[in-house]
Amino acid sequence: MINKVDKFRKEALDEMFKRVGFNGYDKRFTEKRANWYSLNTWSEKEELRYKEWFIEKYIKTFKSNKTFAKSEASWWLFNYGWKCKYGTQ
Repeated sequence: MINKVDKFRKEALDEMFKRVGFNGYDKRFTEKRANWYSLNTWSEKEELRYKEWFIEKYIKTFKSNKTFAKSEASWWLFNYGWKCKYGTQ
């Protein structure tokens, strides 16, 4: 049985992968490449839209407050986020 944390992680990865052209989370892609998160890029605007999506989803899933959800989103992006082209739309 999948727990709430694992379900959220899968949904967050699916959404993140879709935003750079995948059909969803690609487990084989991540297993074959230790640095998989550095192999794609997204714009600063797209990263911000994803972060907003993540925060809303986190709040709904975990009944969290917005401050904590923002902190979790920042950590998520730091650890798993695609490379960002800052200054781009």
